[in-house]
Amino acid sequence: GENSMDKVDIKRLKESGVFGPLTFWVTEIKNLEESGSQSAGSGVLIRGNLRADRLEVFNAVCAKVKELFGGKYEVLMIEDPEAAEDDTPAPTPRSKAGDKAATAAVQEPRVAFQVSRDAGRG
Repeated sequence: GENSMDKVDIKRLKESGVFGPLTFWVTEIKNLEESGSQSAGSGVLIRGNLRADRLEVFNAVCAKVKELFGGKYEVLMIEDPEAAEDDTPAPTPRSKAGDKAATAAVQEPRVAFQVSRDAGRG
């Protein structure tokens, strides 16, 4: 489909370093058009675990996409539609008071990035 992201571009974005253990740990990159779901929209869905403030990560991803591809693609941050079904976080075992990281991960809603061609530019 013409709205999808080129495979080469997906690879470039993945290797750009914007996603990683300190920002957004990618677990799956899914081509929305190949998945056959009409409601999903177009482009690719980048699923994973948020490791930093969602706004900071979103801004970083937007900046990186702009830097790599100009205005060719548009980035959306969406609540991961499938996260609730397939991987509910396990209850956190009680831990030392200083260990905030373990509990923080559970409270954040799961998000995904949707990257598609900017319709306004054709």
